Amino acid sequence: MSATFPGVGCRPMFDVTVDSPGFDAAIDITDSLAEGLRQYTPWAGLAQVFLRGSSVALVAMRYEPGTVRDLRDALERIAPLDKTYAHELTTADRNGFAHVRSTVLGTSLIIPWAGDHFDVSPTHRLVLFDFDLKPAIRTLVVECAQGAVSS
Repeated sequence: MSATFPGVGCRPMFDVTVDSPGFDAAIDITDSLAEGLRQYTPWAGLAQVFLRGSSVALVAMRYEPGTVRDLRDALERIAPLDKTYAHELTTADRNGFAHVRSTVLGTSLIIPWAGDHFDVSPTHRLVLFDFDLKPAIRTLVVECAQGAVSS
């Protein structure tokens, strides 16, 4: 994972990249995002994170094997792998299920930031799900909405 953080203070936007193995990946990106946000003068407010792509998802969840499996099982019931999707008939891409799963979960989050950490439950993590069929470098766009500067 890599990020670029030029300047001082909370910039309006920066990117974080994640090397994803592709299909069915669940990647904890909490620490990478927090590391990027800590590069700036201490600040408090909201961090909006947008994941580019339409076959990926971004969630805040309790990140442990059982919960990940439960979510994957639920998504399989909603958008099964063995179904033929209209997307596949019009594009010849065999990843219709990936687009449906992405749409169901979403590709953005707004998370409170409290000076040097995300202000969320200690058991929750920010997780990137990749449903596509091949590895890819995924890009997250992070925007800071500063509320108050910490001292």
